[in-house]
Amino acid sequence: MGIDYLNTGLSCPTPEATKVNIENILNEHPNISHRVTVNLKNNGDYRGGTRSAFYRNALELTNECVRLSHQTNHGILWLEDDWEVITPLKLKDILSEYKVERGDYLQLVLRPLHRPDPKKKVVTYNPGLFGQQLFKDLCHAGINRKNTRWFREVRNPEAAATWRNESHALYEKVNGPPVTPKRHHVIDAFRDVGRKWQDSTIRKRTFLLQENK
Repeated sequence: MGIDYLNTGLSCPTPEATKVNIENILNEHPNISHRVTVNLKNNGDYRGGTRSAFYRNALELTNECVRLSHQTNHGILWLEDDWEVITPLKLKDILSEYKVERGDYLQLVLRPLHRPDPKKKVVTYNPGLFGQQLFKDLCHAGINRKNTRWFREVRNPEAAATWRNESHALYEKVNGPPVTPKRHHVIDAFRDVGRKWQDSTIRKRTFLLQENK
């Protein structure tokens, strides 16, 4: 786990303080192996939480997930720290009802996307469980395409990993139809709390901030 630094003012904690807090939480669970590092630039300064850093982190984590995917029993759970659990169910309870095989996807957040259907099915890097093969064929293949790297003006690095029909307008070199799940389940299990923090602090998407050179 790597920590980037997003300086939002005098009250912003240092990455070192964040590292201590995360390790205290993870150490409460002896079955979780972890390694927490503070990300630095070449000159030793903190690496900022910007679009380029966000893309690099997503790329590195996606590749690491594929490298370790042979160790999984159910699939790859993608869960970032700005989501809050809103269901009393545990993941094992959900998986007892929704079986996720290698080509399947379990969507754990509702995405209406301003549409009338409250259960719009969208494969995203919002909370979700990817089957191992789906993650390799969709996320890993998508985010590693050279024409979708952050320095080629990708508007959202997550879109590179879960590219869909509309991605063809952004990434003209993407060939063939998008990869889709064999089975796509939806359950309302998480809600976004990161946007509320953004609106009350920096007032814009963190990955749109520009990195100081």
